[in-house]
Amino acid sequence: MIADALARIMAQRRYPELARRRGVEGRVRIAFHVDGTGRVGGFRVVRSADELLDDAAREAVERAAPLPPLGDVEVDVDFHLD
Repeated sequence: MIADALARIMAQRRYPELARRRGVEGRVRIAFHVDGTGRVGGFRVVRSADELLDDAAREAVERAAPLPPLGDVEVDVDFHLD
């Protein structure tokens, strides 16, 4: 179930334009809770890449909801320029 949730989160990822222009890349490790109805909340950045990317990771999780009821979760969200 976590793999499916991560795939949905990655599909909702949006690279912030300002981060793109600045050449900012990295991996954000974000923790959150998914309740029994699939709602997400309780966000906490475990490992920051940059404030812009941290916010983008949280927004990707929010857009991916509802997610399977996973309880407390930590995932890595990667942002790399191509």
